Amino acid sequence: MDQTYGQKNKLRLFVKILYILFLLIPLYVVLKNSGGPAGLIKMFSNPSLVAYLFLRLTGLYAFFLIFLQIVHGAFMPLWFKIFDSRSTVDHERNGIYAYLLILAHPTFFTLSAFLAEGTQGVIDAFIPGFFTQTDLLLNYGRIGFTLITLGVLAAYFRHKPFLNRHWLKSHVLNYVGFWFLFLHSWNIGSDTQTFPLNIIYPTMALIVGSSIVYRFIPRLYKVIRAARFKEGEQRV
Repeated sequence: MDQTYGQKNKLRLFVKILYILFLLIPLYVVLKNSGGPAGLIKMFSNPSLVAYLFLRLTGLYAFFLIFLQIVHGAFMPLWFKIFDSRSTVDHERNGIYAYLLILAHPTFFTLSAFLAEGTQGVIDAFIPGFFTQTDLLLNYGRIGFTLITLGVLAAYFRHKPFLNRHWLKSHVLNYVGFWFLFLHSWNIGSDTQTFPLNIIYPTMALIVGSSIVYRFIPRLYKVIRAARFKEGEQRV
């Protein structure tokens, strides 16, 4: 018993270390692309660059935490074996952190636009464009933000009668939102093409795709089988 408990504690520590190292990657890349500590210090003399710095950081960390939330939710039974009932608490708490970062990212985008271009920059930040590839990629971010927000609202109101039985289905919104955010961040992000993010980003997309197969395909197969079985009974 003691040996099993000790092994579980070691596994918990190992997972926590991996978690911390994973979350240090965006900070490392942003620091590297900003010219190191010296370049970072120079940036703080310019309010527009400071806003742009936090725009980059909040975008990367929002994406990383959304990824972790999806993986955590898809493989919840595994995390329960490692962290017991705390897995649910951690999942809900990290979801709050992720959504705060999602809110912060467009806030810093708007602030950066205002400091760089004034009122016109704010107007351009709020009004979607449809003429350039950049406009399209920005709209992907807006769509992803909207879908994630709907998923968060569904989770928040899950105890209401109209959502009590079906709120878990709203998790599909998080998966779809992730893909829009991936297209947005991968193609327009200032740091996503820098090593190791240029490898980690596609890997995260592959893992999320695998988790979709793991979580939803078996359920879809059961629904199809049940529908066919019901159809067969009606024919008889």
